[in-house]
Amino acid sequence: MPNNGYNSLRRNFLNGNSYLAMMAWFSRNGPRGQFHNETIAQPLQHIAKMIKIKFDDSDNSGFREIVESIIKNLIVSLNPTEISVVRIKNWFDHKWLNYSGKEIKKYDKGKSPRIPFVLEPFWNELITIPPFTPNRVLSEMLYKMNGTENSKLEESLHVSQNSTDNRKRLISDRSDNGLCIWISSNSAFNGQGSLMVYQIKNSEIQTWYVNIEDKNGWKVTQSKGIDKSKVQLMLSK
Repeated sequence: MPNNGYNSLRRNFLNGNSYLAMMAWFSRNGPRGQFHNETIAQPLQHIAKMIKIKFDDSDNSGFREIVESIIKNLIVSLNPTEISVVRIKNWFDHKWLNYSGKEIKKYDKGKSPRIPFVLEPFWNELITIPPFTPNRVLSEMLYKMNGTENSKLEESLHVSQNSTDNRKRLISDRSDNGLCIWISSNSAFNGQGSLMVYQIKNSEIQTWYVNIEDKNGWKVTQSKGIDKSKVQLMLSK
């Protein structure tokens, strides 16, 4: 990882018994882009209000408000020690949930004897990091509890690799008590956006996806891995 483009701003605010130290980096303007590194300590209830997703003009304000409300509710209700927030170029659908990449399978030689193997989509039983390519990552930010020691957090979630290698990158290796969140971009043009969440607590992993559309107003129109009623409850708090 190049050092050029790094800007480090460190501020410390100690207020109360519980606080979250936030290390935010990988603010990209392109595949390699520019980087920003910041550490902040604040009470947990304040952090939920302070987190600012790196949206841009490509996203509608209605989409932004729903995403921010869900994330703030998750932070307060789950009390994670580590949070990763990744903004992805353009919209992505529900098939990305628990998607692990490609796997090599034997091909039916009766159809084409010259093709012995093919690559097919693969959803691993053990949940992996979704294999978004680095050039789709617009920004990646990390927030962690002050004093948390976890070298895995210093590694980028999305790396250049063969699709078949991703099955080794288990999300459980990333954190023992964390949230990994992926947010789409370009919602203003597409008229829809997506949010995907992986909740990690020790060996238990819960994953879910929601699609948010402008249907006479922005609303959650599709969910996978979570009931829409639960998402609506988050938005009502």
